Amino acid sequence: MTRDETDVRAVCEAFGRAMQAMDFGAMDGLWDRDYEHFLYQPEEFDRPCRNWVDFTSYLNYIPGVVKSVRWQDLEFDVAVLDDAAIVYALVHLGFDLEESRSRWRATCGSPMDCGGPRRVGACSTLTSRGS
Repeated sequence: MTRDETDVRAVCEAFGRAMQAMDFGAMDGLWDRDYEHFLYQPEEFDRPCRNWVDFTSYLNYIPGVVKSVRWQDLEFDVAVLDDAAIVYALVHLGFDLEESRSRWRATCGSPMDCGGPRRVGACSTLTSRGS
């Protein structure tokens, strides 16, 4: 793995750790909030977050419905192409949901494992900040 690939993987692992800890402030330095093609697709929503405001609104939504997150990397590939990177990750993602806000508790139970492994795709760009 090249240094660039290692750096990209480190950012992705930091994202997984922040999600598991529900430490959304730790994500602030992982994203280029001004990137014109910003895109994050939460699995539980039909439409993606297309800018920083949408993304932070999503992060602020999570603690109201999710009590805890379990994130385990299963498989990981990185391809760096000039100043962009494409990431494929297979992760096991599980949630413990808040009882009062969850419409899923009655049908899925708790904890919810989201059916097991999930594919996570990401694309990142190299910035002047080195991330």
